[in-house]
Amino acid sequence: PMLAAERTLADGETNMSKAEIDKELEALENGCHNGYKRKAEILEKRHKSDLMAVEAKRKERLRHVNIMYEAELKAAKDDLQYQKESLFLEMQNMLKEKKRKILLEDKGLQAMPNMRTRKRTRPSMMKPKETTARGMRFTLSMDEIKRDIALMKKPFQAHGRDTVAPSKKRRTTRTSTRRRSRR
Repeated sequence: PMLAAERTLADGETNMSKAEIDKELEALENGCHNGYKRKAEILEKRHKSDLMAVEAKRKERLRHVNIMYEAELKAAKDDLQYQKESLFLEMQNMLKEKKRKILLEDKGLQAMPNMRTRKRTRPSMMKPKETTARGMRFTLSMDEIKRDIALMKKPFQAHGRDTVAPSKKRRTTRTSTRRRSRR
């Protein structure tokens, strides 16, 4: 049943007696007021619903944080593994190169750059290599080889019969122009 104060609030009337107001105020203070109980119950349901939504958000965020944490752990582990492998290969190559140099020194050879490790082995007293061309054997000196390489690196310039020196071309053009104007 609706109490007088609720009817007054709903209807906008102010026709409540002092005794009715005192009775409702006492019921409100004792926690027995029906209107208060209903509205408090609605507020409690809303609050529980809000708490469930907040809890669901918290769980989802924690799940995302855990996923990110696991991904960062995996990335750090992969990075460590890569760095270890790189260090291993670097040290392995360094030790192999040192071993190779020692073996060469034992054989009386000196280390020179090669294509794979940029180191080439060559006897210290090695003569320039002989080259065969159509049955003829000849030896190139290091200076000749360097000169040939320098020539190969220069840009190509065509030389032919039809190229005329610029000074000769100008004379020809001037004479032909002068002759035309005299006529």
